[in-house]
Amino acid sequence: MAAAQEPSLPKVNRPSAFAQPVMQAAPVAVMVNRPGQARTKRSRDGHFYVTASLNSTAASMMVDTGASGIFLSHDDAARAGLNPESLNFSVRTSTANGQGLAARTRLSTLTVGGITRHDVPVLVSQPGAASISLLGQTFLSQLSTFQVTGGEMVMVAD
Repeated sequence: MAAAQEPSLPKVNRPSAFAQPVMQAAPVAVMVNRPGQARTKRSRDGHFYVTASLNSTAASMMVDTGASGIFLSHDDAARAGLNPESLNFSVRTSTANGQGLAARTRLSTLTVGGITRHDVPVLVSQPGAASISLLGQTFLSQLSTFQVTGGEMVMVAD
């Protein structure tokens, strides 16, 4: 495959809170123009994906303006050192694709492009309940500017 082509879109089953099979594109790398800013291009499936740093561990996340919080897959939480096996999965979640349970915890650091946040509240999914993590409003609402123009998303921190 030529370097300029995007990879094909694999089907991903999302049980539990993500009950319906959906298409997921390979995440797009975040392009940073300067500190306090992150940019990314729209994927072929119409969504925006970023590669975030969760406690210094890379994770693919889908930007979800409809998500009230930051939702980590069980696997991403484990890779970030959150020890999801010790968490209490008692928080009821409701998405467009169904209901499920999650656990509350906090990330020490979350970095997207040139934007870093500390002591970030997150929800962690049960094992197998989510294949990708979501970057929602607890991150997006803290930005001074968030816009999409011509297939590019630009996030600017305060």
